[in-house]
Amino acid sequence: MFVIIGWAVAMACIFGVYIVHGGNIGVILKALPFEMITIFGAAIGAFLANNQMKVVKAAMRGLGTCFKGSKFSKARYMELLR
Repeated sequence: MFVIIGWAVAMACIFGVYIVHGGNIGVILKALPFEMITIFGAAIGAFLANNQMKVVKAAMRGLGTCFKGSKFSKARYMELLR
C-alpha cells in the first residue's frame, strides 16, 4: 500500500513542480509512454547486467511482497507489549 502511495506522491511532486514553474504538461503527456519505456528498459537492463541470477530471482520474489500489506498489526504489537 505504501509503495503505491509513495509513487503517487512522487509523481504528484514531480509533475506539480513542473506545472508550477510554467511547463506545458501536454508535451510531457504526449511523450510519456515512450519516455517510460526508455527509462524502465534501461533500469531493468542495468539491473540484469549488474546482478547475479540468484539476486534477480530474489528480487522478483520480493517484488510481490512490497505490494502486500504488512503482517504486523496493531493487535500484534499490543500483544508484544503485554
